[in-house]
Amino acid sequence: MRWVAMLVVALGLSGQALAATGSNVPEKRHTVDMNARDLIDKLGKADADAKAKIGQSAGYAAFTNGGMGILLPGGFGTGVVQKNGSDKKTYMRMFHSPSGWGSGIKTYSVVFVFDTQEGLDSFQARGYVLSQYAVDASKSAGKGEAEIMPGVWMYQLDAKGNLAPALTGQGVKFYLDQELN
Repeated sequence: MRWVAMLVVALGLSGQALAATGSNVPEKRHTVDMNARDLIDKLGKADADAKAKIGQSAGYAAFTNGGMGILLPGGFGTGVVQKNGSDKKTYMRMFHSPSGWGSGIKTYSVVFVFDTQEGLDSFQARGYVLSQYAVDASKSAGKGEAEIMPGVWMYQLDAKGNLAPALTGQGVKFYLDQELN
């Protein structure tokens, strides 16, 4: 019976890694907004060109994850999409499918920059599932940034706020957060 209780707790923890904290929807939105603002500041310090690109873009999306689950491997996270020149925000979630047992806990952040309104609208409506293509594109560039589709740039920062050596986005799904929208 004791193992059942431990299993229930572990399953709950694995699904709530870095869920937006707060006791109600406005507090949870505020947490996601603050995390996104901090992430954009870190990206600007790590890559001045990225900061300029964000300022000239149609908009951006910023996500943070909480690493791997305890029993159900996979990373979970939250983020927000912001259209430049607008106060309207779209809250989203991310799920990183496991790359295998024992792969360790990886905490990282992702920023998408949308050169066009069409790219931004598409992401808000359908989200993304990243493939090996994005990972391969960043490896050829030698750092955690890549144009993952025409007019859509992805940047990945490590837990210290540095641009990652390469994207590790294979198997990551970004989708609407039904609770916060």
